[in-house]
Amino acid sequence: PNIIDLFELMDSNGDVYDVIDLEIDTANNRMLIATTGGEVRSVNLDDTSWNSDLPSEPSGGSWTQVLVASNGDLFAFSESGIFTLNSAGTGWTLEQASGTSNWPNGVPETNLEYNGVIYSSLLGGGVGRWDVASMSPLSPWSTANNLHSDDISDFIVAGNQLLIASYDAGIARRDLSGNFWLATWNSGNWLSSDGVMGMTFVKNQIQILTTDSVHM
Repeated sequence: PNIIDLFELMDSNGDVYDVIDLEIDTANNRMLIATTGGEVRSVNLDDTSWNSDLPSEPSGGSWTQVLVASNGDLFAFSESGIFTLNSAGTGWTLEQASGTSNWPNGVPETNLEYNGVIYSSLLGGGVGRWDVASMSPLSPWSTANNLHSDDISDFIVAGNQLLIASYDAGIARRDLSGNFWLATWNSGNWLSSDGVMGMTFVKNQIQILTTDSVHM
């Protein structure tokens, strides 16, 4: 395919930033880009011109994930917790601080919203869960309460199962209909490695990328 646009993100010293998250904000006609520089940048979807960056993380930390939820709210995630952008787009509201029983400490790595629940990987802390309808946290998952790992790399939903990949312990499976855990996939059964880098679910087929193989 032809390249439409190619962006290179760098700071004032010419050091290049890596992109760590992308999110399409259809309502505001923009693509949001979280980078290793800690900011969230914005690109106009019509002409790919740069909009103003989103406001900085209030505590001085770095944004690592951004998500437009089904209720229309724009969420951003940092090590300080989970935030929403105010209606004017000029500042952030801290919805839930990290380091509590409701939201573990950890670097936000990836997230998924499914059926009104945001699942957020918090490296070293497991999975934070947020109810979009009530705008309140659900109990987090970690190795302290049956999650297979505290270092989660990816989420997908396949059929009625939530698959939770990890960097060190394979893939946990949650039955979303009955709300119970199924047997974990790992190197002890059929995966080539316990290190899972990512997953996709396309045309009713699960693809799993481990550190050394692609399983289909």
